[in-house]
Amino acid sequence: MSPRIAQKLLDLDRRWLYLLLFLVVTISHLLPIKTPAVPLPWSQKAWDAVEAVPDDKIIIINSSWGLGSRGENMPQLTALLTHVMAKRKKFVLATFYPTGLPVAQSVLGPKVAEYGYRYGEDYLTGKYSPQADNFVKAFAANPIEALGNDGVQKRSMTSFPMMQNIKSLDDIALVIEVSASGFHEPWIRYLPQKPVIFFPTSIMAPEALPYLDAGQLEAIVWGVKGAYDYELLNEKAGIGRLGIGSRYAAPLSAGIGLMVLAVVIGNIAAVVVKRGEK
Repeated sequence: MSPRIAQKLLDLDRRWLYLLLFLVVTISHLLPIKTPAVPLPWSQKAWDAVEAVPDDKIIIINSSWGLGSRGENMPQLTALLTHVMAKRKKFVLATFYPTGLPVAQSVLGPKVAEYGYRYGEDYLTGKYSPQADNFVKAFAANPIEALGNDGVQKRSMTSFPMMQNIKSLDDIALVIEVSASGFHEPWIRYLPQKPVIFFPTSIMAPEALPYLDAGQLEAIVWGVKGAYDYELLNEKAGIGRLGIGSRYAAPLSAGIGLMVLAVVIGNIAAVVVKRGEK
């Protein structure tokens, strides 16, 4: 690279880079590109944990996210529910987030119709719990009492067929937190006797790694990459198709690749110009 070309690159209006990024992301989103990927070990461990849930136990899925993190949490929840329902696992859906249940319903509704899930027999919807710490403390002491009434028919959870043999924590196999914030922490603090899987956004995932390293989290399904991993694992098992996670993977990879390339070229150009000045 000549010093003259290097200087032109350094003087380039950054708006051209933004335009190029826009074009790269848009084109990769529109074209049917399947991004090669190997699921992370954490994603595999999460999938295996759901797969291993016995038929006589239930899963607590706490969906604590809103429209602001829809881009990552929605494909995560979609892939998770595809797996759970395809394998006929029973679950209770609850939330610590004010709009958590209405937003989750946009994912739950189509899946219920697709897999023929019956309310009260295969799944239940809980209610919004504004005090996460207090709820988990109560749940650890008496899960049935803490769950209270369901969020749809306002009846006691114990009145539904799927809950007839659910008496204590021993009957709950797994807790899964799908969240854009730190709602995994109350489960870790007050319910250490149960495996907890965390489906965070990409920006939240690094903060949860110490809990994973310490064995306090069973697994992490990391942002949109984790959603894509989970879709791949579902597809491999023959229980689902690639979805939103796979569609986001190509533009995300292309955008990151362009940024890395721009940084490398920019640094090379800066070195060439600096040497030319000597």
